Amino acid sequence: MKKLWCHVFAVLIFCSTLTAQPARTKNLRNASYNIKVTLNAQKKQVSGTETITWKNITNKPATDIRLHLYMNAFKNNYSTFIKEAGEKSKLLSKKNRWGWIEIREITDSYNNNLTDKLTFIHPDDNNSEDRTVAVVKLARPVLPGRKIILNIDFTTQLPAIYARTGYYKNFFMIAQWFPKLGVFQKNGEWNCHQFHRNSEFFSDYGIYDVTVNVPAEFKVAGTGNIVSEVKKGLTKTVVFHAEDIHDFAWTASPDFLTKEINYRGTNIKLVYEKDHSSSVKRTFTAVKHAMDFFNSWAGPYPYKNLTILHPPTGAFRASGMEYPQFITAGTFWNIPANLRFPELVTVHEFGHQYWYGLVGNNEFEEAWLDEGINSYYESKIMDKYYGEESSIINLKFLKVGEIVNARNTYIGNTRRDKTLRPSWTYIGGGYSLFSYQKPVLMLKTLENIIGTDLMQKIFRTYFEQWKFRHPGTENFIEIVNKVTGKDYNWFFDQFLKNSLELDYKVASVISTKMPKPDGIFSDSTKIKLKKNSDLYYSVVKIHRKGEAVMPVDVLIVFDNSDSLRYKWDGKERWKKYTFIRDNKILYAEVDPQNKLLLDSNFTNNSRFTEKNRKATTFFSISLICFYQNLIQILSFIA
Repeated sequence: MKKLWCHVFAVLIFCSTLTAQPARTKNLRNASYNIKVTLNAQKKQVSGTETITWKNITNKPATDIRLHLYMNAFKNNYSTFIKEAGEKSKLLSKKNRWGWIEIREITDSYNNNLTDKLTFIHPDDNNSEDRTVAVVKLARPVLPGRKIILNIDFTTQLPAIYARTGYYKNFFMIAQWFPKLGVFQKNGEWNCHQFHRNSEFFSDYGIYDVTVNVPAEFKVAGTGNIVSEVKKGLTKTVVFHAEDIHDFAWTASPDFLTKEINYRGTNIKLVYEKDHSSSVKRTFTAVKHAMDFFNSWAGPYPYKNLTILHPPTGAFRASGMEYPQFITAGTFWNIPANLRFPELVTVHEFGHQYWYGLVGNNEFEEAWLDEGINSYYESKIMDKYYGEESSIINLKFLKVGEIVNARNTYIGNTRRDKTLRPSWTYIGGGYSLFSYQKPVLMLKTLENIIGTDLMQKIFRTYFEQWKFRHPGTENFIEIVNKVTGKDYNWFFDQFLKNSLELDYKVASVISTKMPKPDGIFSDSTKIKLKKNSDLYYSVVKIHRKGEAVMPVDVLIVFDNSDSLRYKWDGKERWKKYTFIRDNKILYAEVDPQNKLLLDSNFTNNSRFTEKNRKATTFFSISLICFYQNLIQILSFIA
């Protein structure tokens, strides 16, 4: 959820001991972690041990293992993450508030010390100063179907709050903080990318048992179920347990307040500080809306726990992020009800419990599968419960809905890049547009073509078949084709795998009064023409300006309110419709219902006859001025 708040501001701004088991679990639980650490609140450090139990579920032997050391992204200004972040990295350098992770020792279950077998690699950009991926040569290969147990001693220095992790005063958001395995693939290669400014994560599922020791006055929340919480002297020990997940994050502060509700069999805990009390009810309402919708459009939320955190105001950079069974939302002090930022962020981050959490796509390489699909769900939920025209902002002078927001970003940028590519390789500023906004418009366009019922069936099928597994783009397209009974590869080839522009235009509408009969006619024709002396010859021309091809509706309306509707396959560069009628054409419109939300220019979709051009021009100029003013207002606010 790397860009959610950019997305927002672009608009403006367990049981007693076990987590319940999801039905029909397909997770092989091949990467499990037992972590025991202590938080040193003075040094801003977490240190301790972890035991990783990894099973090789491929038919290839593994001669080494690869580890993500995400916190080293904040180690110095030469890391790949910081270099890609540019000016934003100065937030860390002001008071030398860098972060890092160090593996002090690593051994296997055969008592082999592998510490000196650890080296750093940089598979994405050959940046020799990057330390976010380590490879450890094993003493013996892990054969197919066999397990290895690794014991790791490590220390993590937390940075000042940055990129959804770190500290602010006595608030700690501890995420991407422990050595974590990459994913060993069927081809016998590790998928373990460096940490980039615009990339997220990819890991296997497993069981997590995490014990954290914190100062006694601290309150702790995080992923999974709190099994026990024991105070002893000046410290407190909190034990977490979670199953069928692929990451673990937690938070701690002496200033937390909590509220809990139970909804659909899930205990929902909201963690916040007193400045954010006004958002409690709104947050619970939003997450209940999201759970209801996902229950219908994907499947039931399978866990017994969900924790939502509103970070304190000074730690706003911890907002808007997802972890299994734990999300960070975000709000402001007494934010007005008609500015729906708390709702939007809560809905979006809960959605990631499904798209990233339960369906574990590779966020490094195919970010649209979680961010794009999840943003599509966000748009549907926000529009359903808060109104299509005002689901994000509902002021008297300014109303903004999800689709308007997505199109405002998309218009003018359609050809800049394609959606299907590794997230760190987008053209500058393109990650948010092509991973979030364009997929929203693409999926909504597909829904408009095939119908809402089929679209719902597609996602329910996709969720059922791929929960606790790692799907790719082709798996999703295969399900679309199977559920619809049609081949939609042509659709995804144009708008997902390429950057073709879609733009249909009404080029001209002309109605000309026909001359009175003159010359030699057959008797029947002569009589007809005499009785209908005021006939009009009308011509409508539709142009395909873009390279993309889509079936499109054409509406032609006459001045007596009669109308004709045609379906054009849209393949040729132009299409002409001619008529001889006793009424002139009033106007013509292509895609009159705005089904093709990927169309880069709605302002050329309709046209009046030449006589009415003056009114049409005035309307177009007014519309353009409105959007220009809107963008200026939102830029100022952001």
